[in-house]
This record gives sequence, C-alpha cells and structure tokens, in this order.
Amino acid sequence: MYKEENPQIAKGQLIGALIGLARATDGNVNRPTEETDRAFLKGMQMCFPHWEESCQQIHDQIEVIHEEKWKLVSRCLECASPCGRNNDCDIAGLNGMKNAQLRYVLLSGLLFMASSSISDVKLLKDHKIMGFFYRAFFFIGYDCDEKDLILFINELGEWQYKLSFQMDSDE
Repeated sequence: MYKEENPQIAKGQLIGALIGLARATDGNVNRPTEETDRAFLKGMQMCFPHWEESCQQIHDQIEVIHEEKWKLVSRCLECASPCGRNNDCDIAGLNGMKNAQLRYVLLSGLLFMASSSISDVKLLKDHKIMGFFYRAFFFIGYDCDEKDLILFINELGEWQYKLSFQMDSDE
C-alpha cells in the first residue's frame, strides 16, 4: 500500500498516516511521548512541498509514524472486529468531504508552520502546540462543520503569530 514511487502521492500517504496517528491520540489513555512528537513533526516537515525527500525516505517515515501509533493503541492490532477509528486517512478522500477547501487551508498552514525556521526544540517542548497539531490533524480527517475548521484556522494564526514573536525576541 505504501510503495508509491511518485513523491507527491507518497507525501499524501504520509499525511494520511499523520491523520491516523492524530486519531490515535484523541481520547486515549496513552499519551504521545517526545518520540511520538518528534516523529509527527518530522512527518509534517517532510510533507511540505519544498522538502525534497525520496519516496523511500517518505515510506520509512510512514513506518515510524505507524510504530508510534501502535504504541498508543496497541490493542487495535489484535482487535477481532476493527472499527477503523485509528486508520490512516485516504487523503484523496478529502476532496469529497464537506469544506474541503478549508481543510486544505488548515493543512497548508500546519505544514508551513512545521517547515518554517521555527526551532524544532521549541515546538517539541511546547506540549500545547503539539496538542494543537494533533487536534488539527484529527479534524482535517474528521467530518466536522465549517465553524470548527475556521476556529482551527484562527488558532493556527494565533500560534504562528506567537511563535514568530518568540523567535524575534530570542534574537
């Protein structure tokens, strides 16, 4: 399933895996670790269009994402009747979801934010922003209202402003 040789399609599969990991963090007793956060952030960065990753590197990152997901929801691997709640999202299916344009605006903003010059260390140490990333990715693949997506886009803008301001004050 994840042996696509087209980098753009492979990046779409990686986004789908990120949504699957975000789904696994929602309402789960097991919380993401720093390793989970690091894998998630690296996956986000690899999805940004200007990152030149090979398909093999993308597939390797998908495997890392899956390993982190199964650490959070290990019982799902053995479930006799899987519900699909923590499955990867078929990114092509976003086009058919309501408010697809808003989902893509949110996704683009998230990927830009992760790939910008903001320090990985700052992002990884801030549990609030990593929590925002997980919730936002969850909602990208979730059937939600326009109002919910707009709230996430607004919160994304607040985070971008806050982090940009922090970067300026660190220099």
